[in-house]
Amino acid sequence: MYLQNKYSQWYCNIVDRAKSRALDGSFYTEKHHIVPRSLGGNNEKNNLVRLTGREHFICHWLLTKMTQGNAQHKMIYALRRMEHVSKYHQGSRYVTRITSKVFDRNKKQWAKLH
Repeated sequence: MYLQNKYSQWYCNIVDRAKSRALDGSFYTEKHHIVPRSLGGNNEKNNLVRLTGREHFICHWLLTKMTQGNAQHKMIYALRRMEHVSKYHQGSRYVTRITSKVFDRNKKQWAKLH
């Protein structure tokens, strides 16, 4: 399911850094499941970390690059889902635009799955 590649290392570095820092209330953060629930993760404290919005998006992008097979398909869906605004985020979830390269790659992967 998980590949041992540079993306896995980058993911672990972001998560490890987030675990060891204390952010004050001035930072916007989101809860992230280290092992995604769709891949068997749970809601226990040791599987949750607070990430900035940008880190959260990057981690989900990295998950598409560090998984394979059905797990990768699930992570592609999850990344695609982050593009959509939900009633909980009211249009302001991500103010940073994704690059055209990332968008194109994700769209192609999405189309292949359908």
